[in-house]
Amino acid sequence: MIALLRGINVGKHNRVKMDDLRTGFEKLGHAAVATHLQSGNVVFQPADPTMSRPELAESLAAMLKSRFSIVSPVVLRTGTELAAALDRSPFADREDDLALLHLILLDQVPSPDRVELLDADHGAPDRFAVNDADVALWYPSGSARSKLTINYFEKVLGVTGTARNHRTLVALVSMDQTPS
Repeated sequence: MIALLRGINVGKHNRVKMDDLRTGFEKLGHAAVATHLQSGNVVFQPADPTMSRPELAESLAAMLKSRFSIVSPVVLRTGTELAAALDRSPFADREDDLALLHLILLDQVPSPDRVELLDADHGAPDRFAVNDADVALWYPSGSARSKLTINYFEKVLGVTGTARNHRTLVALVSMDQTPS
């Protein structure tokens, strides 16, 4: 299982050492805990594989709050799900610069009526596509000044999410050992 924590170690906010984050997961009974980069990407085997995802995400968010005084949304995916999301991206063929490809991973599938409210021209020339609980993004000039922000998608879609670039997601897929 992969936990994607939003807003960890961004600037001076929500600072957490990865050793401490791994320990927090382990104290909850999770096994094979590994982190990737310094930005809240945790691969682990859940202590209770029968626990629902919302319950698991809530448990992890509660640990972050009690242990680190951090309020952070937690989005969960398996490596198989992330690989499928990357494959579904209509921008996946743009391998000329993978740094321009991103996914926003949502905590739930947005309702179709909310998806219809998204403006296809918002942020042009940047482009997006909503696929179930993921938003594929292509930033031809980079993401720094784009109007296609996580805040835009959360506000319009009425869901919570976190964003990662293509390279990070590929690395997480390779680290995950969750059975399909």
